[in-house]
Amino acid sequence: MGSAFTGLDVGFSTEIALPTPCVAVEGTLVHFSQPASIEAFEVGGASAGVAAMSVGQRTPETLRITGSAIDRVVIRAPQDETLLLRFCFEPA
Repeated sequence: MGSAFTGLDVGFSTEIALPTPCVAVEGTLVHFSQPASIEAFEVGGASAGVAAMSVGQRTPETLRITGSAIDRVVIRAPQDETLLLRFCFEPA
């Protein structure tokens, strides 16, 4: 999977706990089967939103979610064939 790309294999699901509440998160993903999605959660557990990939296989895509106090992100890959190439966050 993904010999032309280097990144974290997110499996079916990867959870990222942020070190401080953030106003934005951004992840660059590439998939090799079905598109993945990112969901961000605010302090307290409410969803800040979901962003889903819309590009074809083997094409990197950057997804961004904004909120007020995001402290957790979950990446979901329905076929276990997605790499996280880059992840950034913007502290509040």
